[in-house]
Amino acid sequence: MPDTTTYDTEAALAQLEGGEPLHLSLPGGGELYFARAVPFLTIYRYGGAPGRFALHAEETAYVVLPPGGAAPEFAEYLQAITDFLAERFGGVLLLELWINEDEREPRITVHPPTDPPTAVVESLLGNLGEMGRRTNLPVLAVTQHPEADHVSTFIAANAPQHQDVLSLGIEVNGFFVRDDGQPFPLVLRELRDRLHVALRRTFFDFVRLQTTYNASHFHQLANHRVSDLVWDIDRRLVDISTSFPFLMLVTATNDDEAFEEFTQSGYRTEPTFHYRFLPVDPEALQRDLLNLPIEHVNDATLAFILRDKRDESLRMLDMLAHRGTPNFRYGSMQVFGGVEDDLLDIANRLLALPPAAASGGGQHQADRIGAETFLADCQREFSYLTAQYPTAAPRAVVRDDMSGLMVSQGVMHIGHRLSVPRARVDALLQHEIGTHVLTYWNGRAQPLTLLHSGTPGYEDLQEGLAVLSEWFVGGLTVERMRVLAARVVGIAHMLRGHGFADTFRLLHEHHGLPARSAFYTTARIYRGGGFTKDAVYLRGLVELLDHLRRGGSLEPLFVGKLRLDYVPLLDELRERGILRPPPLIPRYYREDRAAGYPKLRQLQAGMTVFDLLPSA
Repeated sequence: MPDTTTYDTEAALAQLEGGEPLHLSLPGGGELYFARAVPFLTIYRYGGAPGRFALHAEETAYVVLPPGGAAPEFAEYLQAITDFLAERFGGVLLLELWINEDEREPRITVHPPTDPPTAVVESLLGNLGEMGRRTNLPVLAVTQHPEADHVSTFIAANAPQHQDVLSLGIEVNGFFVRDDGQPFPLVLRELRDRLHVALRRTFFDFVRLQTTYNASHFHQLANHRVSDLVWDIDRRLVDISTSFPFLMLVTATNDDEAFEEFTQSGYRTEPTFHYRFLPVDPEALQRDLLNLPIEHVNDATLAFILRDKRDESLRMLDMLAHRGTPNFRYGSMQVFGGVEDDLLDIANRLLALPPAAASGGGQHQADRIGAETFLADCQREFSYLTAQYPTAAPRAVVRDDMSGLMVSQGVMHIGHRLSVPRARVDALLQHEIGTHVLTYWNGRAQPLTLLHSGTPGYEDLQEGLAVLSEWFVGGLTVERMRVLAARVVGIAHMLRGHGFADTFRLLHEHHGLPARSAFYTTARIYRGGGFTKDAVYLRGLVELLDHLRRGGSLEPLFVGKLRLDYVPLLDELRERGILRPPPLIPRYYREDRAAGYPKLRQLQAGMTVFDLLPSA
């Protein structure tokens, strides 16, 4: 069938000149795409249908050639675009990539022209060589071989005449192809994701050295546009994950009655805990999660985030389905981890601190406040947030079916029997509102809605930030740290197979926690069948202090609910213009910034959890 595609060069150049994307479908299944005008282009040449391997993805500029080859009219069209880009930026890099299915050795061969600029070729070889390290890919042999007569390429047959156009060939052996001609899907995904990072780094070196294009980081060369599919999956993931208030569903509704029952038994009989009915069918939601077409998201960073969240949600639903059984405990270890030896050692050293030093004297009832007074304090802190970001609508409620404090989906829940020392109020406000509520609303301000519901494993950093905020306002006491340490020691004891009463006695009789405090700590550990989440407070604080000691900063961590190793991913999305600066900054950080960062500088100089404790 003759090619009836219209190759309107004038219209194409006008779109690129105006900053508009350019997308052209080619006969036979090929396509050309420019998200914007850039001085580089990847040309993919597949041996069969383009969808079989799909090494191309949501890149900034690429061409997929149809299996039968492109029409001469397209070659002229592409050459006109290339000349335009070369004149605009002072140079263009064309990379043509093809697959050699006949060779299965893990090898990538770079085919440079006879007299290439050494820096660009060396950059490409080095970046491709990094692909097989610290990944699931086999170790790739990366070699170079000048273009030979037997290597037939689109570029060689249609060489652009512009002197500032540099062309390189990349030959990828078919090590990821099965005997039936189909790819190993996970190997192909890893290859594609790593390949794009390697190419983007090479493009960055090229544009920095040989063009006038303005870019300060290689992530800025990525596609700034995100497909609607990503946002659809993101919203659906959040809809599913927020349809079950996980912490509420694994928290007992009768803590106070259970304590009385346990006391009357002489601390010997494990109390009976009651839980809220599940409002969802875990299996049905798991099926919905598995039906999300994440495999069609070709943006490596966003696909990883979506896949990671889906996997965590699947595990959490599995925990709910097995609430009250040993399988709940195993699921908890998958989601929240266990207790590492180093963390247990720190916790035991904290518990070895004298209990008498914990509170600085007894707390009289007159020095304590109840739920309604604390609610009024919350409202004042909410006003501080909304003054910065009027769109935020934080709220708090007093509940008669829980004890203590909990933030769930941005709402501050206050147990109706709450009684806290007045001296701890500011620290609690910064912990709960200055961290948990604030990052919820900062996440809501982002287009990636997972940032307000929480990326997988966000709890460690969230609780680490929350505890550190208590130190910033002078409210982190020895007593508080002993409680966090007791949670770690109790979880480790539970994981070794000890029962409720044994763990209670360890905390109460051996480590000196008051009976009520030891009970509630133990109840948190054994809820649902064995819950390891409470180790995140101390672990998250230790990890956060290490992050700051290594030169990390705090402000990027306020963007939403994330874990520490997500910081580079979110930095990339910010460089690409996908994420925005957080609109809310906590009170304690703004005050430290106004004073010239004295406390932040202390942390970055290197502090341990013991350095955070008040002097005796």
